[in-house]
Amino acid sequence: MITFGKKMNYWPLFFSIFWALFVFPFALTLFQTIGVNAVIWSLGVSVAVFLFVSGIYYPTALQYDYSYYEIYANQIRYYDFSTRLKKFEMIFLGPNTPMKSLNMDQVEDAKTFGKSGVEKLPSVALFDPIISLPFLTKVSVIKNPYGIELELDGGQKEYISSARDKVYDNRTCTAKTKAALDLIQKSIHGRQLA
Repeated sequence: MITFGKKMNYWPLFFSIFWALFVFPFALTLFQTIGVNAVIWSLGVSVAVFLFVSGIYYPTALQYDYSYYEIYANQIRYYDFSTRLKKFEMIFLGPNTPMKSLNMDQVEDAKTFGKSGVEKLPSVALFDPIISLPFLTKVSVIKNPYGIELELDGGQKEYISSARDKVYDNRTCTAKTKAALDLIQKSIHGRQLA
């Protein structure tokens, strides 16, 4: 088995709850000075923050942090990021998120995509308030797409992204990607010879 990426966990849920709780006392103080029903309005603001982080931010950014793949000789397992609803469910299911399975019999061709090198971000990005440290991995993954492109029966395409691993260790990731490609192509050629 060859793996890429990071398995899903409860961090997105905890992060959403943290921000909702963090905003509550500030909203409470603000609404008390205005003179409205402070508790109800503060709860409303906290719920809105929770829904924003868990319903808008994470469904947009989840595939850059948790693109996890397991490649076996007979199948490929991965998280399904096809719809926003599935991404939203992943936040609450955490490590219990079901993985989608792709049988190797469906794969017609495989090749790598992206460059083998890593385009580094400028060092000033570390100090940029817009691209803060938690977002550097996501930005690097977006700037350095890399992985395996699978052509399936019927001409459909699936992509196995190893870009997240590449950002952290380019040399090891490149070797793992080539090993995974060899495993997939061996399965394809074995089927063609049979």
